[in-house]
Amino acid sequence: YMNQFSRTELLIGKEGIVLESIDNLNSTGKVKVNGELWSAISDSKIEKGETIKVLSVNGVKLKVEKWKEK
Repeated sequence: YMNQFSRTELLIGKEGIVLESIDNLNSTGKVKVNGELWSAISDSKIEKGETIKVLSVNGVKLKVEKWKEK
């Protein structure tokens, strides 16, 4: 059994995909991580279809950034 806190902590550092462009000005942004849909925020606009990395969990929103290729 895992509570909500520990489950969301596991998402940090994970890769995901943008399903709705992330744009803080318009308060839009949806990503799919580990097969789950989340609302997302980011410091920069990230287009639909881009790959993202989860930086932190803020309540029911994920703070993400564009995935940087190694």
